[in-house]
Amino acid sequence: MIVFLLYVAFFCALAVYDARHAKTVRGFFVNDNRSGSIQVGFSLIASCVGGSATIGMCGLAWKVGLPAIWWLASGAIGLAFLTLTLARRICRTRALTMPEMVKTHLGPYAMPVMVFVIWVAWISILAAQFSAMSRIVSGLTDWPLQRSLVAGAVFITFYTLLGGQTSVLRSDVVQFLVLLLGLIILLAWVCFHAPVAVWENSDWRLLNDRFTLSRWTYFMLLMGGSYIVCPMLFSRFLSARSEACAFRAGWLSVFGLLLTALVIVLIGIGATRILPPGDGSGDAVLMTLVGRMPAVFRVFLALAMMSAIVSSADSCLLAVSTVLSNDFLKRPALSVTRACIFVVSVFAFCLCCMGRDILGYLLMANNIYVCGVVAPVFIAFCFRRKLQPVLAAASICVGGILGLASELIENPIYSYCGISASILLAVAAAFSGSHEPDPVPPDRLDSAFGKE
Repeated sequence: MIVFLLYVAFFCALAVYDARHAKTVRGFFVNDNRSGSIQVGFSLIASCVGGSATIGMCGLAWKVGLPAIWWLASGAIGLAFLTLTLARRICRTRALTMPEMVKTHLGPYAMPVMVFVIWVAWISILAAQFSAMSRIVSGLTDWPLQRSLVAGAVFITFYTLLGGQTSVLRSDVVQFLVLLLGLIILLAWVCFHAPVAVWENSDWRLLNDRFTLSRWTYFMLLMGGSYIVCPMLFSRFLSARSEACAFRAGWLSVFGLLLTALVIVLIGIGATRILPPGDGSGDAVLMTLVGRMPAVFRVFLALAMMSAIVSSADSCLLAVSTVLSNDFLKRPALSVTRACIFVVSVFAFCLCCMGRDILGYLLMANNIYVCGVVAPVFIAFCFRRKLQPVLAAASICVGGILGLASELIENPIYSYCGISASILLAVAAAFSGSHEPDPVPPDRLDSAFGKE
């Protein structure tokens, strides 16, 4: 318990300190557009590798083997595509949020629908992080899961509410390095204690009978698609000081995600040598391994995973709250944004109490978001088209509803139909619309390879 309290005290003190330097809306939202490549790149990695990757992905690897790497590898592919196509242009806009960048492209009907879909989807993602946080806190304090859930949610909310983007970016570099070191230590321990070497008698195929082509397609569309148009990732590129900085940060994060995915999957595969195979949720696999380590390593690993969860949860919470205040309420004041942070946290906490496992939260969120929002936003922004307003709104609504139906009915065909319908409607809206050049501020006409 003492370790957890010291951890909370440290990051809360950091947030209080950063709150003194985040007194403007631009500072709280995008760190005054002054972040460097290393800071943005590591923050992108830390934001993507949260409780879903550290706990859920390890459990999936325990069940299906190497194909679990597609959890983050699909995201790395989506992030690479985002970096190649949009990273420079995102940084150039100097917008505060992703919806602000495309509001003139989508029209008055689609904007509130998009904000609502983002709100629903990102609350699900935040609930997944709260759920993962409760397991870590429970392991450190011996509290029951419900009390640990409350403690973790309160900490994440308070920390984000105070420091905003400034403290998030400042802490992400250290948090990711601590996480990576902890995972490498855990992998070394698993390899040393496994009765059979991890690389012996293992199936190293990227697809197998437990993870088929249809499931790979599902991950590529749902996981990978969410990285192409993502308000959380867009906010990182918006924080970069130049277009060249954003471009380099994107590639740094792609390679960092692949490295992290490989380490986590190897831990999960190694766990099959130590833990007996079985059915049911694999969410407890990683924590079970940590529980068998010596006390010093056990505490360090718990703090490393807590850092991963905090760095992802605060980014998610900040992204959806800034969208609500700036693009839905049209009041991007710090007091309003902080109130939105509190409200979003309450909703995510309630959703977390429903008891779904971590992978379920993520897939539910991605179903709704990817099926509804990715196609119209990407087409509008990448091709500089002002979409026909009614068709643009229909693209988001139809795709999002079919994505939600896929989750509720548990039939992936609805997700494929939702994505297809959203793309077709967005393309029709683009052909029915007009060309809309990007508004480029005079002070942002720097070259993609200009000075930082």
